[in-house]
Amino acid sequence: QVNISDALKDVEKAEELLADAPNDDGIKKMIDDQQAKYIDVLEKYKEEAVKIVYWQGRIDGRDLLKVKGNKIEIEHLRYDPILETSEDFSTPLPAKDYTVVVKEIQSRSFGPFVLEQPSKNNDYTATLYLSDFPKHGYSWWKFELYYIPRQPEELGLTVPWRN
Repeated sequence: QVNISDALKDVEKAEELLADAPNDDGIKKMIDDQQAKYIDVLEKYKEEAVKIVYWQGRIDGRDLLKVKGNKIEIEHLRYDPILETSEDFSTPLPAKDYTVVVKEIQSRSFGPFVLEQPSKNNDYTATLYLSDFPKHGYSWWKFELYYIPRQPEELGLTVPWRN
């Protein structure tokens, strides 16, 4: 992560990082690729996958869902806040370095994806990013969240922008 102070200390390095940064289409492709992997991983490891929660809500903006144990916290980022949410927990998210994957049922735009896997560093909280941009107006989003008792790297689910 580079902040403005770091960038001013080494402008050349900051310019190199910016030149290598993906544009909107590149980010969308990375997310699409990651979401396709969720489907493959859930199929391949269906005997190990444990359903955590079914979630639904009306989205018209950008939000983070933070799942810890059997609780979900919404962090609203931009545009209109989430409405009419409901959740049905099957089992709590364990406080372990397991991998969470999303099974999308209904959404639009990007679809839900895992921004941050649970780990000791984030107090075993899975963070999902929901973005209805560039669409306008509320739409229903529905998905299930699963955990697989393996490391993300074992499953090929490393977050590409953390490298």
